[in-house]
Amino acid sequence: MVEIRTFEGDAAEMASFTTAMWRKSYGGKMPMPLWTPEFLQWELMAGGEHARDYLVAAYDGAKLIGFLPAKPQAYRVAGRDVSGTMGSYLSVDPEYRRQGIALQMHQEQQRRHRERGATINMGYVYLGAAVAQGKKFWLKQPEGATIVAKIGLWTRLLDHKAVARFEISRVGDVCSRILGSWQPNPSPSGNTTGIRPYQASDLADCLRLVKPLSEENDFAYQWNETNLARQLQHNNVPKTLVLEQNGRVEGVISYCHLEMIGRQPLQVATIDLMAFGELSWRRQRDLVRAALRQMMADGIQLAVMLRIASSPSSVLFSSGFVPMPADYYYIGLVMEPGFPLTRAKRLHVHWR
Repeated sequence: MVEIRTFEGDAAEMASFTTAMWRKSYGGKMPMPLWTPEFLQWELMAGGEHARDYLVAAYDGAKLIGFLPAKPQAYRVAGRDVSGTMGSYLSVDPEYRRQGIALQMHQEQQRRHRERGATINMGYVYLGAAVAQGKKFWLKQPEGATIVAKIGLWTRLLDHKAVARFEISRVGDVCSRILGSWQPNPSPSGNTTGIRPYQASDLADCLRLVKPLSEENDFAYQWNETNLARQLQHNNVPKTLVLEQNGRVEGVISYCHLEMIGRQPLQVATIDLMAFGELSWRRQRDLVRAALRQMMADGIQLAVMLRIASSPSSVLFSSGFVPMPADYYYIGLVMEPGFPLTRAKRLHVHWR
């Protein structure tokens, strides 16, 4: 008998199950991440005593057959502070599909959100492949999903041949090879004055830099010392560089590593956070280029970042980033009836 309850395993089981189910659904059909225990422990299980509040799972006896997690996330929406969650990783064993398991897990998530006073559950729907199942489920929920924005990615190829081998489509393969014929690798030299790895003592300065990103956008993450510290430094999963100038940190860029699978595996860096305060344009570019060089040294082959208002377009262009088509919906499910969630023009969020 199928039972919906809190996920009982560890990050290793979480990663193994989610990756296996996604492989069965999407392997060879569209690009997909290979989730690691370290990544999911940081992403979903590092939130202290409430880390499992929204880790909803489906079991057939002791057998894990479905997983719909979310993590607590504070937002600022149209000038209002809102408690909510960020959700992703929906997985159901193909042998148990068409039994309403995903819907049952979603209904349990709704119950938990209302019980805990969480107003919205946010996530992404991928539009770039017909085989993607998210849009078939989330956009057809009875209570309706609000499309807050349609978003694409900035991409920076660091190993063009590897990206071409990764591409599932022939068109993507050819485009990657053409781009590689003129786009140079990040210069091995550059102005690295003041650029160094993040230290825990930098937290107050970094919080000062990212706070305005919440205040200047229509829809944004809310940062505090606890969640920013975890975002910037946790068991070597995120990598963070800062630029120190006149004795204090004036720029920060943070990214994490994901392995993606297409025709071939690809090592991808996802830039989650970029804040420059009052840095000059040239010094902003120095920091971005230093991060790209660090990625290359770590074996990263592609860097990506959400194409949103808080990303500095001119700096990214000058560093070799290319804007890609908008093939994601950023959607929200309202858990508090009557909450006015609408489209937003300016966002500060990250991609999962």
